[in-house]
Amino acid sequence: MNLFFSRVMAVFFICIMHSAVVSVLLAEKGSSAPAQKEPEAAGQVLGIDTSRQKADPKEDAAVLLYKATEARAKGNYDDAEKLLMQALSSDPDNITATVELANITAAQRDYRRSEEYYRKALELSDGSPMIYVGLGNVYLNQRDYQNAQKNFELAIQSDPKFSHAYVGLATLYIQKKDYDRALQAIQKVSGLSNADPMVYLLEGNIYFEQSRITEAVQSYVLLLSQYVNKLPDKNVKLYTGHTWYSLLFKNISVCFISL
Repeated sequence: MNLFFSRVMAVFFICIMHSAVVSVLLAEKGSSAPAQKEPEAAGQVLGIDTSRQKADPKEDAAVLLYKATEARAKGNYDDAEKLLMQALSSDPDNITATVELANITAAQRDYRRSEEYYRKALELSDGSPMIYVGLGNVYLNQRDYQNAQKNFELAIQSDPKFSHAYVGLATLYIQKKDYDRALQAIQKVSGLSNADPMVYLLEGNIYFEQSRITEAVQSYVLLLSQYVNKLPDKNVKLYTGHTWYSLLFKNISVCFISL
């Protein structure tokens, strides 16, 4: 009887949490953010006739970068890449366009080119932790654990509170099934107010793999109650090949049945 009651309560809880996540995700999707204005040339802002003046390459690059960002948001990676290449033709040292090209080529699994763009961006930025993490993820996706770890650690050296670096490092250890070190990496940033919400998802997954069911549930509940609106699109896949969304609810189901 107690087992039957526990399972009924588990299903009831899962349904409630599932509804909450879906509601938040739909609300975000339906919300209409104010339209972002396309960058204007300085002469237009000042009311100066610039038709006979030489175009500013940096302004041209800014307009192209804006259009590329729009194209990428719509999933038009080919168009976005062409626009970003044009932006770099106008402004070869534009770090934002370089990083965007690295991100787009990584999303298309063109890791060789992605690595080249991230390395160029590192030269332009003088060691941004965000770029180190991007390069680390490129290596991680190719199972090059040595170079992945090196870049995650360089990101941490650059900014010890950059939580995305710890997420990358923990993901690396999870893939190697070194759950103790993965948990150590995650716990260094799990208390930070600006921590990547994926920290709590990974923390729950690590506890789950260690059969520490109560602690796994606590991490998942914290994630769903406070950070669900900051999670990526539910179709984003994790290191397991599952989406974070499907893996989360699979693990929660097993957790509550195990309690």
